[in-house]
Amino acid sequence: CNPDILIADEPTTALDVTVQKGILELIKKLQQKTGMSVIFITHDLGVVAEIADRVLVLYKGEIVEQGIVEPIFKNPQHPYTKGLLACRPPLDQRLKVLPTVDDFIQNSTSGANCEIKQIINQLVISSEERVYSHQRIYGNQPMISIENLNKIYPVRKKNLFEKRSYVHAIHDINLEIYEGETLGLVGESGCGKTTLGRTMIRLIEPSSGRMIYKGKDVNQLNFKELRHLRKDLQIILQDPYSSLNQRLTVGDMIMEPMSVHHIYDQSKQRKKHAIELLERVGLQEYHLYRYPHEFSGGQRQRISIARALAVNPKFIICDESVSALDVSVQAQVLNLLNELKQDFGFTYLFISHDLSVVKFMSDRMAVMQNGNIVELDDADTIYFKPKTLYTQKLISSIPKGY
Repeated sequence: CNPDILIADEPTTALDVTVQKGILELIKKLQQKTGMSVIFITHDLGVVAEIADRVLVLYKGEIVEQGIVEPIFKNPQHPYTKGLLACRPPLDQRLKVLPTVDDFIQNSTSGANCEIKQIINQLVISSEERVYSHQRIYGNQPMISIENLNKIYPVRKKNLFEKRSYVHAIHDINLEIYEGETLGLVGESGCGKTTLGRTMIRLIEPSSGRMIYKGKDVNQLNFKELRHLRKDLQIILQDPYSSLNQRLTVGDMIMEPMSVHHIYDQSKQRKKHAIELLERVGLQEYHLYRYPHEFSGGQRQRISIARALAVNPKFIICDESVSALDVSVQAQVLNLLNELKQDFGFTYLFISHDLSVVKFMSDRMAVMQNGNIVELDDADTIYFKPKTLYTQKLISSIPKGY
């Protein structure tokens, strides 16, 4: 219809970086071809830097800063803008925790005028700290060993006489995961990341191959042993709204797995533990009696985390668990996951299409393409010295900002 103005409302949210780059390039080409104006609404300031000429920053319904993109990115004035720019995981440094918008807002109200570099420099992890951490993690035997794992799906035939074809979702995966580490799993949509994660915890049955968990072959476990295994292995899904039962209160959802796995004998004890978990993930006791639709996206993801923690797991799969959140909430959830890892000694498989997030979270990183792991190494090594063209393509597609 050849519009004069195109309003693009979060068109690249939750897309992998290569698809996101393609969408941005398409919008630019259409704009150049038709001469239309574009209002691009997003929470990702890295994307703003890629596409916008001017930027308006909204906070609590008001425009708090506006102007040409480059000056605002290089010298933001409002604490909210500073917070948005700082809470995106940096690509050239490794931080202990991510700064949050609240850090800058609180500093502003207290009269302090903290700059982004000043705060980030206080949070940098030294190379010595990282080496020591890895020596502690990788000095032991693997917690999980995956050997020649395959998952094959039949493709529906178009007619009765057509030969049956198959899709190899994951192909001969060999992988070791060590206790206490965070292994990042990255790749484009449809590459097999989620299938691999769900196959590992037996939400999907593998076509062939096996997984060894703490010396035991998972395929050989009986029903009772498999039930105990499910207690040890938990998953936090991408969309907390669809993964939470809308008919149950938050308290019922958290206490239900405790009941199934016989954790605590009395409901009073389970309720007490549920309250402790809610408070640990940054919620309050009164949230116990509310329903999922009464919460924001970030709060619902915190509830999903509390539910996963209810059975005292050892290994947690985070499957795109922050991809649908805006960057300020994303930083809070990522910091929370790392805090919980430090407190409880969890091991994470962190699945995401966002390399900057995976790099921040991970000790090692695995890159998947078409059901295969094409690269596996230290997360920093992969980012700074990628070996495959596919990994280089993923890294080059990350919005860099200014």
